Amino acid sequence: MPKPKSTTSLTISLPREMAQRVQAAMKTEQRTRSELVREALRSYFARSEEVPFLARLAALPRVRPTASELRELRKGRQEMKRGNYWTLDDFTHWIMADVAPQARAKESATRTKKRARKTTLRA
Repeated sequence: MPKPKSTTSLTISLPREMAQRVQAAMKTEQRTRSELVREALRSYFARSEEVPFLARLAALPRVRPTASELRELRKGRQEMKRGNYWTLDDFTHWIMADVAPQARAKESATRTKKRARKTTLRA
């Protein structure tokens, strides 16, 4: 029994100028017409799926942060620059395992181990 086709052929009509632009894109990008149309349709479908989300986002109230909130945001950014942050994986692990992850440090692992040894020896 023959295997069913995984693709379907479509016939479309385009204005002459648009067809010329398709031909130019095919030549420039060295792609087939089908590849260009598939990409255009993927982009169209992705945008149409985003519309409900964007509409909900636009409907949210806009609130100006207070001076205190802005200060805290600056502090948080500084902490991140220093390497003191959790990844989403760390946070998820903490939530699931009830084990608090250590904040990331920018310094190398060997430097951290040396510092840990010095701290242990002093204690």
